[in-house]
Amino acid sequence: MPNSNKTLRILRGGGPEAVDAPQPKPAPQAAAPEQPAAPQMTEKELELSRLLNNARPNRTKVNVLESDISLLKRKIVVQWAKILQTTSTGQSIIRISADLRKAEGKLVVRQQLLATALQNLESARVEAGRQTRYILMGVSPVTPDKATYPRSFENTLLAIVIFAGIYLILSLTVSILREQVTT
Repeated sequence: MPNSNKTLRILRGGGPEAVDAPQPKPAPQAAAPEQPAAPQMTEKELELSRLLNNARPNRTKVNVLESDISLLKRKIVVQWAKILQTTSTGQSIIRISADLRKAEGKLVVRQQLLATALQNLESARVEAGRQTRYILMGVSPVTPDKATYPRSFENTLLAIVIFAGIYLILSLTVSILREQVTT
């Protein structure tokens, strides 16, 4: 007889939620560690609002969802407390995370600079390799048997000849000017 009452209620339009028969309780879902609590709570709230939109919602499901939502809210509060809690160094996890992101950004820039510098170094090596053929000598110079420089005697004699020539030119110029003045 109880099965006929269920069928009669479903046929009258009560829907399966309207049946007062005990339904198997859904197993509580353990929160996956990689899934944050906020999306889970949103899903639970949507499911609760969907159940409450029914004319006669199943109280057991509603109670389970309400308790899940309150547990998730407490979990979120605990997570925020951990995030905002300062460490032994006096900085919060948010500050440490921000500093870490800045350091990671600087690391990326430094790595790019290093890669650019290495590329420039390699291109300089290639260019230096190309130019070595212009720097290399075709024939090595032959060293003389005796030194060609310094030639002190020859240089002194050359200086005396140059100064004697200057003296002669000046003396001729002075004598020509004296003759012109007297005449």
